[in-house]
Amino acid sequence: MSPESQTIALAISAAFVSAATNITFAPALRQMGSFALAQFNNVGNTILLGAVGFWLYEPGSFRWEALAWFGVLGVMNYSINRWVFYTGMNIVGPARFPAS
Repeated sequence: MSPESQTIALAISAAFVSAATNITFAPALRQMGSFALAQFNNVGNTILLGAVGFWLYEPGSFRWEALAWFGVLGVMNYSINRWVFYTGMNIVGPARFPAS
């Protein structure tokens, strides 16, 4: 698979997983708070992305500085983003297609 095809396949699968996560977590949002759900989502993402990173790891390409910045920015940005998103979804509700 070419790098371009791999990039497209990973982008499509990321969009699918993101949408599926939102659909799956909508009922759980009623049972738990938006902050707890965002942290649950972060743990799942850490496990999934850690497995993918371990699978795609090439010896000699690891840098501690990159891991530190990736961790800090990823946790802070994604945690705040998911918390705001789930709070909004809790207030407004999940998106629905209009009935025809």
